[in-house]
Amino acid sequence: MSFCKDCVKGVTHEGTPEGKIDPIGGVRCYVATPTVDYPKDKVVLFLTDVFGLELCLDVMVHR
Repeated sequence: MSFCKDCVKGVTHEGTPEGKIDPIGGVRCYVATPTVDYPKDKVVLFLTDVFGLELCLDVMVHR
């Protein structure tokens, strides 16, 4: 299988991750929760590529 140059090109995000890595069902997961009240019966499941997801999820938590 071959990849184009954009398939393996990453993007650097600025900031500091605010969540933490916790195992869920034996899988390492990044968990970030809002600092304000939020519905406890809902979750956002975000699947990412090989470059990671910490800062991306932190941005989503604050919106």
